Amino acid sequence: VNMLGEELEHSRISLGEKEQLLKEVHHRVKNNMQIISSLLNLQSDKITDKKVLSLIRESQNRIKSMALVHEMLYKSQDLSKIALDKYIENLCKSIGDSYSVPESDIKFMYDFEENLFFDIDKMILLGLILNEIISNSLKYAFPNQMGEISIVLRKDGTKHNLLVSDN
Repeated sequence: VNMLGEELEHSRISLGEKEQLLKEVHHRVKNNMQIISSLLNLQSDKITDKKVLSLIRESQNRIKSMALVHEMLYKSQDLSKIALDKYIENLCKSIGDSYSVPESDIKFMYDFEENLFFDIDKMILLGLILNEIISNSLKYAFPNQMGEISIVLRKDGTKHNLLVSDN
């Protein structure tokens, strides 16, 4: 019995070490993505073509949407899933900031079903899709720089329904 207890204790320590290593990996991936984004930012200082600058900003936003997944996993207690509501709110703020949109001008309205989670693979795909939709709204939907973007997320059985709209 004593030997079994020692094995269980060793397994618990080993699991804790593995979780800590996995958190460290997510932290390093996030940092590497931030470095890539910073390098793009440095390059953009030398570019005067507005179309090229826009492409760089779009690439930076895509990188940030993926880095945010790793940041949230690093900070999470459960390394297997990410809360959709917090991720989407953080992503929208990040994209809005990148377009220098004051929060008072463009409002983000959220309607999320409670306790929805995705794993890392689904979250990265969702982040890239949302990044494109929100960026397009911020670029093309608001000629007077005022408006509202609404994001609704519901679970329907085994599927999730995402509705993004602007006024």
